[in-house]
Amino acid sequence: MSAPHRAPRWPGRNLFLSACALWAVTQFPLGAAVPRAQLPAPAPLARTNPPPQAEPAPGPTGRWPWDASRVLVLGNSLTIHPASVELEWPGEWGMAASSADRDYVHQLAAHLQQATGRPPALRVRNIADFERGYTTYNFTEGLAEDRAFHPTLIVLAIGENMAPLATDDAEQRLYAAVCQLLEELTRDQPATVVVRSGFWRNPRRDRALASAACSTRALFVDCGDLGAVPDNAARSERDFRHAAVGAHPGDRGMAAIAARIWGRLKEERLD
Repeated sequence: MSAPHRAPRWPGRNLFLSACALWAVTQFPLGAAVPRAQLPAPAPLARTNPPPQAEPAPGPTGRWPWDASRVLVLGNSLTIHPASVELEWPGEWGMAASSADRDYVHQLAAHLQQATGRPPALRVRNIADFERGYTTYNFTEGLAEDRAFHPTLIVLAIGENMAPLATDDAEQRLYAAVCQLLEELTRDQPATVVVRSGFWRNPRRDRALASAACSTRALFVDCGDLGAVPDNAARSERDFRHAAVGAHPGDRGMAAIAARIWGRLKEERLD
């Protein structure tokens, strides 16, 4: 595993981190996690849409303090899943939207294009391997191609495949791993970062994600209540033979996720 990247120190850093931890505890008190059906681990998958032919100048656009010209989205099957005969899934977009343009990634991209007047270059990758093995993940090798994309806006949408966190130590290990992932992605190439909670509520996991977002000065978006709404599941929109596929967000659930992320970004508006 690569050597940990150390965040720059600043006066009062320990007090700031303690405040982050206290905030996360108040946001996500311990309680029962929402159970869900499991999918088999998919093959690694990444898709990069080339930037527009007229490459936009870097930097914020107009009233927005963030730059959405190059957007990196790292997630799991909700973000992108390969086609699967076993699952009767036509692929390759976020499960279980009815088409690529209706998954949350592409709906968010549409929001960004409408706001900035230019379509973003988009890299979308399934990092379920990080979710299932974050304690031994090789950050340097595992994130090299993502760093080479030079993202200006990063969305981290993980957690649904993680093993239950039964102890405070397990929660701390996840927190540390997510911090290291975000620090590696932004090392020497600053970007606006958004961290999304799980679609299904899991207090310890979501608390670790929220704390990592706060500690790395990323924006945090809580989506844990969306998975509890029956109409947000794909099975409410059409029939699925595989229960785990139908439990994923459908078009309504995807729209709700995209709206939450976009809503958080809109809060940063300058005027």
